[in-house]
Amino acid sequence: MRGYSVEHILGALLELRDYRLLEKRVSFLIMSRGWSHIVWALRKSREAEAIVPDWNIGLREGILRDSLIHLLRLEDFAGLDVDFLEEFATIESDYLNDLRKEVHERAIELLCKQTRKRNTFFMDIERMKMNNLVVFIPDILDARIREVEALDSDPALHEVYSTYYGFQILTTKVDSMSAGIPSEVHEHLQSVLTELSGVKELHPRQLKFSPLSFQNCSPHLKTLLWNMLRLSHGGMKAKLKALEVLGDLGDSRVIDLLHSYVDDHRNALRTTKEHQLLEQCMLCLGRIGSPQSYDFLSEFTTDVGEIAFAGIRHPHVRPWFKRKVEETYGHSQRKLVNLVQALGKTRSREWLIFYELLRELYSSSNLLEEIRIAEQNIHPPFEFG
Repeated sequence: MRGYSVEHILGALLELRDYRLLEKRVSFLIMSRGWSHIVWALRKSREAEAIVPDWNIGLREGILRDSLIHLLRLEDFAGLDVDFLEEFATIESDYLNDLRKEVHERAIELLCKQTRKRNTFFMDIERMKMNNLVVFIPDILDARIREVEALDSDPALHEVYSTYYGFQILTTKVDSMSAGIPSEVHEHLQSVLTELSGVKELHPRQLKFSPLSFQNCSPHLKTLLWNMLRLSHGGMKAKLKALEVLGDLGDSRVIDLLHSYVDDHRNALRTTKEHQLLEQCMLCLGRIGSPQSYDFLSEFTTDVGEIAFAGIRHPHVRPWFKRKVEETYGHSQRKLVNLVQALGKTRSREWLIFYELLRELYSSSNLLEEIRIAEQNIHPPFEFG
């Protein structure tokens, strides 16, 4: 059996969003080798072209970020715009719970510093109201208002969308946001955007990235925010490219926008390109793999919907596909190709026997190729390594 190193195992657990097993493995490794060894292994995984030998994907920044947020219990600090791995790399601890305590103390300092820089894009006020971070809410709201007040009387578009409230208006339903934006701020931004071409009616050619956009954000967050804007207001090519980039990032912070986009367009399809865009949006959700999309994607029964659904890292996904496998008798080879493609997205070893059975029964080159790809991307045997 092939030997898998620590970085292979940890990288695969991150990609699969298997946080239960990740926490168990990390807890053991911290006690035996220290947090510094975990940092070393994750750096190796991050630098590698492929998470596991033969896999066709490297460790995506959004996947690493989401996993560290869960591992270090940083859900209340999910709005922090830092490289979590490097930011907390120097902390020394032999126990995961002790590590979390030190990380939280430093996270509070980072939250204050970031608020002063007026970078509050993903700071969740509603969540903060339910914990001891409630004391920081006035400062965050003040930072959001002040960056709007700092706009010139005739600001450039990039200056508007680089503010928290400007970005929210451009990427969400204005009516649903009105209650959360101070009335005077909302009226001012609405007036500015109307001057630029009207709220929600920006022409795709107006949306151009400026080196001055999102000045106080990290490169990763700049890329995320810019492609969220492109999905909301870009032309067809720009939207498709944005979905490709967002899938490459693997960052779950875009989930709400993707869900909203699919909901808004699923019943208003008019062209083949619009249908393609909707499918790519679902596949992007599958590539990100957040459990938050489980209920949402379970409603789609098309071939593309099932392939996207297979990428979701939720404990109920594999049982759902197990029933599909049991119902394959009499399926056309085209249906089997789509099923194997979906099973491959789960990266599960559970389907190996099924793949062997299909090899014995069918000789279709398309089916055999999908089986080869699915087997190539199966996760390591975590009970070893």
